[in-house]
Amino acid sequence: MKMIQFLKFSFFFLLLSVISLKTVNAQTNLRVGVIESLAGVVDVTFDFKFGNAWTFGPNLGYANKEIDTYDVKYISPGLRANYYFNGKALTQGWYLGPSVNYIDVEVSSEDDVNGELTGSATGYYSTLILGYQWMWKSFNINLGVGPTFYAVDKVKVENEDSTYDEEFSGFSGTSATFEFTFGWKF
Repeated sequence: MKMIQFLKFSFFFLLLSVISLKTVNAQTNLRVGVIESLAGVVDVTFDFKFGNAWTFGPNLGYANKEIDTYDVKYISPGLRANYYFNGKALTQGWYLGPSVNYIDVEVSSEDDVNGELTGSATGYYSTLILGYQWMWKSFNINLGVGPTFYAVDKVKVENEDSTYDEEFSGFSGTSATFEFTFGWKF
């Protein structure tokens, strides 16, 4: 069931990306999260100019990390908008950036006694960033802060014959988010 939901969301994500590409008037910005990159996470956002003061586009987070004894993989497709208070999208100035992301997490581990352990969870998070963008000819830097609202299911890790299981509580709530990205406008 989770896979079907993920495939539906991925199709919707792809469709919106294609629509965004078709409506763009040759002003696109590709941004990469610096903080995330330092932590070994891929975070990429496309900003397509959409009207005078708005950008809209897809973003994607991905990680494949080892945490304690578990291999943790996640993919997080989403949508992001930016409203530029100066009325000119993709220029230097203050912006407000709402986003919403789906997240799919897979956890696995190998245990000498219990064999292969696996589990998964899904959820979502939504962020509202207030930031400033410095824009040069094509290179740009975004720096911002804001709240993130999130809800992720609990993860039940078990072996193939269900003789061993361990639950990690899901989480939901609010936290602070910091944005620091390098971008290239083309």
